[in-house]
Amino acid sequence: RVRGANFRAASAVVFDGSRYPTTFISTAELRASIPAEALGVPRPVAVLVETPGAPAAGPLTFTVTEPLPSLSA
Repeated sequence: RVRGANFRAASAVVFDGSRYPTTFISTAELRASIPAEALGVPRPVAVLVETPGAPAAGPLTFTVTEPLPSLSA
């Protein structure tokens, strides 16, 4: 989920340099589908929003972290 302002239906989330399928929720919210392989290595990544005809919004830094250990029975 990306929150901001002035998003449009054509806006797209760019995560670590790659555009991903983006769902327009409202002018203040977008949702992007980031595949697991893009999240596999802990690191800071740049996230920005591209909207045709407008300057890119961002980038902001998103930190990918190690997954928490879990137990299953």
